[in-house]
Amino acid sequence: MYVIDCGTNKSTIYDSETDNCRVITHEELLELPNKLPEGSVVVSEYSHLGCERTRFSRSQPFTARELLNLYYDFEQNNIKLKLFPQKSTPRACSYSGLEKSDLNDPKSIYLLLKDFPQISLMNPPETFSLSKIREESYNYKKYTSAYINAARRGDSPYTEDECSKFIRDNIDSFADSLSDTAKSVFGLSNDCRYKKNGKINFNKVKMQAIYAVVCTLLDDEGNIRVRPSTGEIAGWQYIKRYVLCMTPFHFRGGVARSNLYYHGLKNWVIKQVKENHGFNLKGRSRGGFFEKDGKTKKPDSQFTAEEDRLYRVYRKQYCDSIRELWQLTKRILTGTQDSTHHSKQLEFNLSS
Repeated sequence: MYVIDCGTNKSTIYDSETDNCRVITHEELLELPNKLPEGSVVVSEYSHLGCERTRFSRSQPFTARELLNLYYDFEQNNIKLKLFPQKSTPRACSYSGLEKSDLNDPKSIYLLLKDFPQISLMNPPETFSLSKIREESYNYKKYTSAYINAARRGDSPYTEDECSKFIRDNIDSFADSLSDTAKSVFGLSNDCRYKKNGKINFNKVKMQAIYAVVCTLLDDEGNIRVRPSTGEIAGWQYIKRYVLCMTPFHFRGGVARSNLYYHGLKNWVIKQVKENHGFNLKGRSRGGFFEKDGKTKKPDSQFTAEEDRLYRVYRKQYCDSIRELWQLTKRILTGTQDSTHHSKQLEFNLSS
């Protein structure tokens, strides 16, 4: 495996077979398809070899034409190019224990991939033109964020708009139909009920997380949201990838992702690992944290191998719970599951 890191004027390439990292020019990088052995695997950060240079973003070293030619040359020479999520690079640098530098960073990425082969890598894009589905999704996600921001800033957060009312009207349906894990994720388990009457205690319900899921299907006026390109309600894969941005390659994930991941997932996983296994993940991370110099790792700030395994187990459970709630909500809205709230279906207007 070869790992490439690109700077402003030069690049570095790490050869895992020889354990050697060397500096090359950008011109030499473009010649790599003719230099590397057939059957090689090349890995680079998405931001370096997956994004084109434009007049608005000069940090990428290559133009769209140069990158597409590079992809073609790699393919013709039977060399596989994979793109690494740059948001995981700090984790790689911390995990490797190597001092952060241009010569060490590619090796750090290799070491992380070697020990965690399940990390998702992206294939090179086929084009740099904005696809219709992605352009549509930007607007869909923009309105999703707008609904959340309005709902949480009211005089009584998550109570006044029609999406909030739908959630409250159907909270018992959620609690009765979701798995025990999903109930735990969204604050709907038995310990979140009043002891006297058994009703849901909304002070314990994770409304910001539930709303982030439900509002991808229902707007703040009670209209079922549909995709303008199809005129139909969205499918889970569309919402997962383009609206909630549940991939390692997310950029500007939006308010819904922030509510679910930063506020929800992190705290839920910390709680589960602490209660069920006795490990304290608070103030720590998979890759650890650096001191202010950006190079020195803070002591005891990185998960152990077992803690990392547990983190991944509970992260999957949390993400599966998001899907479970979303699919349940869709069944209620489309009339395939009992509901106490009737919503009206109107076309989602992106131009409004």
